[in-house]
Amino acid sequence: MAIRSFLRSLFSHPHNPTKIRKFLNVEHFSSHSIPIHSQQIISNLPSDHLVNELSRVLSDYRNPQHDIESALSPFASRLSTNLVEQVLKRCKNLGFSAHRFFIWAQKIPGFLHSKESYHILVDILGSSRQFPFLWDFLVEMRKTESCEISRQMFWIVFRAYSRANLPGDAIRAFNKMVDFGIRPCVDDLDQLLYALCKRKHVRHAQEFFDRVKGSDLSPTVKTYSILMRGWGDIGEPGGAQKLFDEVLERGCTVDLLAWNSVLDALCKGGKVDEAYELLRGMRHKGLEPDAYSYSIFIHASCDANDLHSAFRVLDSMKRYNLVPNVFTYNCIIKKLCKNDKVDEAYELLDEMIERGAKTDTWSRFSFSLPL
Repeated sequence: MAIRSFLRSLFSHPHNPTKIRKFLNVEHFSSHSIPIHSQQIISNLPSDHLVNELSRVLSDYRNPQHDIESALSPFASRLSTNLVEQVLKRCKNLGFSAHRFFIWAQKIPGFLHSKESYHILVDILGSSRQFPFLWDFLVEMRKTESCEISRQMFWIVFRAYSRANLPGDAIRAFNKMVDFGIRPCVDDLDQLLYALCKRKHVRHAQEFFDRVKGSDLSPTVKTYSILMRGWGDIGEPGGAQKLFDEVLERGCTVDLLAWNSVLDALCKGGKVDEAYELLRGMRHKGLEPDAYSYSIFIHASCDANDLHSAFRVLDSMKRYNLVPNVFTYNCIIKKLCKNDKVDEAYELLDEMIERGAKTDTWSRFSFSLPL
């Protein structure tokens, strides 16, 4: 087998760095491969030393009683918008002192924060659950008009409240958008529902969706797909099936994303046979399943340790000239290795490369162990 022989020869010569470098494409990471324009941008970035020094000040002066302004004053003459951005990114876990640093910089004559810095600080305050400071910051922005409050800032707030397991506050933030001059649109609704579902707050998302779907906000198929995937992620395919039926009843054009969302939900909920029936129904609707549609069944088969079914789906993909991605191949390869079917795993890796699927680190080095 080509791959097996190649890997054996590669790792049996540890003193052959040229061969290993070629296999790993190490040259892609050399400084010579970086475009001149990019090198110029890098040279204009603030020095790591300066970022480190300022970050250390923020870490050492995190207590409200600390005189952080005096500790920061020696850096005032070297301050730049780029430097502030880099320090804020470095200190994302220091919500209180990052906020004080931002305010200190704002008071320096002639200095103006970039729009990016405002977004970073909103993210920092949300991630550190400093929600009172976050709302005070937004109110101050509205009052001084120092930076436009964008809907993207509210998307950050949705995610922060969802991560903090405060779904009710995430929904209230959505309702507060009007107070800041932003009329919520369906994109905002999608962002809220996605943030809630990603953190398993699917019931809160569904309840809010049911309240607003008859208002000015007209949900799209994408909106339904977000919720369907959410129900699938918590192992309740019934909720996804109900939403799918609702989409059909509304006469919406159901796209591939919606079909795949309900297929995924059914498989994760253990209703694989129903998902297969739905897959067959796709073609009757004039919609061809894609590689992801089939990968859903491959992952479900591997989760059930049913390699026979996984290969049967793989054969179906070949008939329709669909190529699985690296994650789907890896799913089968990993399961084969766990079942001591290493030779079959190598054969699949050969096929993976022959069909044009790019290998990743796991694909390559899962076979670097002694054979």
